[in-house]
Amino acid sequence: MPRAGATVDGMGLRGVLVSVVVVVVAVLALSACRVVGFAALTCARDADCPHDQRCVVGDRVCSPSSNDDERGEGEGEGEREGEGEGEGEGEGEGEGEGEGEGEGEGEGEGEGEGEGDVDCGAFDEDGDGLNDLCDKCPQVADAQVDSDGDGVGDVCDPHPGVADRMIFFDGFNDAALPAWVVGGGFVVENGQLVQSDDGVQTAAHIANVDLADVVVDTRVVVDGYQPRLVYDHTVVWLRGSTSPSGYACAVRQVVPTSSAIMSVSADGLGGPLAVDTFDHDVTGQSLRVIARATGSSLSCAIDDRESTVDDTAVARGFVGLATDHTRARWDYIAVYEPG
Repeated sequence: MPRAGATVDGMGLRGVLVSVVVVVVAVLALSACRVVGFAALTCARDADCPHDQRCVVGDRVCSPSSNDDERGEGEGEGEREGEGEGEGEGEGEGEGEGEGEGEGEGEGEGEGEGEGDVDCGAFDEDGDGLNDLCDKCPQVADAQVDSDGDGVGDVCDPHPGVADRMIFFDGFNDAALPAWVVGGGFVVENGQLVQSDDGVQTAAHIANVDLADVVVDTRVVVDGYQPRLVYDHTVVWLRGSTSPSGYACAVRQVVPTSSAIMSVSADGLGGPLAVDTFDHDVTGQSLRVIARATGSSLSCAIDDRESTVDDTAVARGFVGLATDHTRARWDYIAVYEPG
């Protein structure tokens, strides 16, 4: 007959073993962080928590949720926030870079072109619609044709095919004459340099110009002379100095009837080196005067008359305008340095 005690003891041992197995399984389940109703598990997002819990982001632990709908809303909000942040950052960076580059390049190019623009001045001497400082021929209305590319328009180029440059132009629109050293009697009136006192000998010259080779283009009206039996002058002065010395291209009175000659003179207003006589009185007429000094070659052209001579007495000096007992008005003066 079997012993009841033994049977009971065996059954008790098996019960203990079963209990141990249950405990081990429970411990393993807990360690997997997926036990229903278990809180305070560490997490980085809701997916790290049991299905009825949410990840508390600030504390980084799982916390029981009141219902599944709340968790669903949380996940939806999280996903929307993530998507929103991602789209916002992407669009912000993209738009920022695009706008920055576009605005930077556009503004940079625009400002560069604007700063690079030349100030054309406020006056248009020849009335061709292009102000003097940007006009290739500011004293004569032209189409801005410059065949030799020297910046001087063909119509007023003193040496076509040679690289001349205009170094000075004045249309006499500034009463202060800031670029000039002016003698008595010269004033600016109605866009002209005016000397109205025929009782004096006076001159004005351009400051800071000292040239050997030079071409001067000007337009003048000789209004009259002091009536006397001597030579009276209206002069363009080349290679000048205050000694005085230099070369004068002049309209001169010969007799009281005011017939005129054109001459090239040395040593200021001294005797002429060359003379060419007009066959008519030029008083009151607008005369274009072009005076040149290139090496030893000197020339004086007034309208359709020209005199030339060689002389080496004066090497260089200033450019000026002068009168000796005459009344005169100049429209402009252009000064070129030959290439």
